Amino acid sequence: MIDRHTLFADQPDLPLDKKLFALRSAVTFQVVDSAAGQGFGQARNIAAIIISVRYGDAELAARIANDFAQGILDQSAAGQRDRADKNAAFFREDEARLFAAITALETEIAAYKNANADAMPALNDARGDELVSLTNDLRSLDQSLLALAGEQTAIAQKQTQRETDKRRLGEIAAQTEVLTAQRDASKTRLAELQTALAATPEIDRVMSGYDRALQQLQDQYDIATRRLAEADTAQRLAERQQSGRFTLLERALTPDYPIGGGKKKIAIAGAVGSLLAALVAAFLLDLVKPVVRSSAQMQRQLDLEPVVCIPEIRAPKGRLGSAALRLIDDPNRPIF
Repeated sequence: MIDRHTLFADQPDLPLDKKLFALRSAVTFQVVDSAAGQGFGQARNIAAIIISVRYGDAELAARIANDFAQGILDQSAAGQRDRADKNAAFFREDEARLFAAITALETEIAAYKNANADAMPALNDARGDELVSLTNDLRSLDQSLLALAGEQTAIAQKQTQRETDKRRLGEIAAQTEVLTAQRDASKTRLAELQTALAATPEIDRVMSGYDRALQQLQDQYDIATRRLAEADTAQRLAERQQSGRFTLLERALTPDYPIGGGKKKIAIAGAVGSLLAALVAAFLLDLVKPVVRSSAQMQRQLDLEPVVCIPEIRAPKGRLGSAALRLIDDPNRPIF
């Protein structure tokens, strides 16, 4: 600003800090708040900024004020576009981050479900039915094995076995082997079901945690998506310069008359002030050290009537003053 308007050209030796101080002292910014008021926790709503410049040159003062106003307009538009770009970039990154987090969590949930497919809480009813069926099957297999074992024992106790008995023993052995294998498989499956049922509460707890985390991420993603849409709209408005920003209501004009008083008025005011200060000082000195200046004052203050008033005579310094004092004190040498 100083270089652009060639300020303080008549003072080339003036330091830069003093130039800056003088310029800051000459410029005044008055902020007018919006009539809508300011909510708690919200930024200050500014309706207008009034720029005043006091400078010796009227035309230069107007140019400085207009330059500051144009700078505020440029910074307002550029700052709004910059804020819109930053907001859009932030919400775009936030949306991408949340989408990646949701994808990773869904992959983790799918892997956990595959690893614990038999113990998923949704299969509790099916597992219960299968458990009852396996229990009945095991009971039936045990009964069949007991019957075959009894028949085998009865045939084996015969003293004379016919050919049919021998064939029957072979059939019994084959059936027993098949039923035993079925029973072992049923017992294995029953143990798996019991283990899955025992692990179901823990898996249910883990899945509930997964569901809550996924729901939270989904809610955050929805909010980020909505804010991104708003930021994109604000960005487009800022690019078109159609959003709310400062506008110049009135340019500074060169003043015809100075605002401050003239030098003559200042001199008169200084003289009057000095006279009043002198009178006040004399009055205060008289209060501190009073002096009797007339016979009436002595009679009023001391209740004494003076016969004659002899003034105090102070001789000047030097021989001439001493001689004059002796002449006055000598009654034989009248002065006149």
